[in-house]
Amino acid sequence: MLISHFFSTRLSEALKESRVIDGSDMLQYEYCLEYLFDIILYNSSLILIGGMLHDLPGAILYILCVSLMKSSAGGYHAASRVKCSVLSYSLFLTAILTYRNPAICAFIDRTGTFSLRDLIYAAEVFIIVLLSPVENPNKRLSPRERVKLKSCSIILVSIVSVIYIFFRLTSYKVYCNMIIVCFCINAFSQIVGSIKYKRQSV
Repeated sequence: MLISHFFSTRLSEALKESRVIDGSDMLQYEYCLEYLFDIILYNSSLILIGGMLHDLPGAILYILCVSLMKSSAGGYHAASRVKCSVLSYSLFLTAILTYRNPAICAFIDRTGTFSLRDLIYAAEVFIIVLLSPVENPNKRLSPRERVKLKSCSIILVSIVSVIYIFFRLTSYKVYCNMIIVCFCINAFSQIVGSIKYKRQSV
């Protein structure tokens, strides 16, 4: 995000001028601070937007199922901060404005013990776990890191699945739709990222 880059750069410069950090370490601090600001500012803004749209639960589910999941499962990354910001907020708004859509609900909401909704969710879980973690060619992962991220993805998927089952068995089935939309975003991001980064590494 542009605002995260701005704050991290200014803070790193201030720390350097105050002789808190060495100039040689400035780039590392900028990277870490930008990542921290990204997490705080982006997710806070999603909570704020969700509140403005009177859908705080939907925003929280999106953060859990997309933002947090992508940190371990990986996926496609935009080429610039502007593109990343536009894509990130566009996906969030698309998810939160469509998961309650009557047409979408009618399509995936089927009565019975095992519905189309459950089949879609199971397929998404399979793709996410299978492809995780999608490695960015700019940041290679060691075998140990890959195993760790794969384990984190499985744990997160398990937690989300418990939440999914809870909603599935209660009167809050509409939130299952949000989880499905979010996992669809994750799975698609992983597929696109896998294809793109595999071509780049060839």
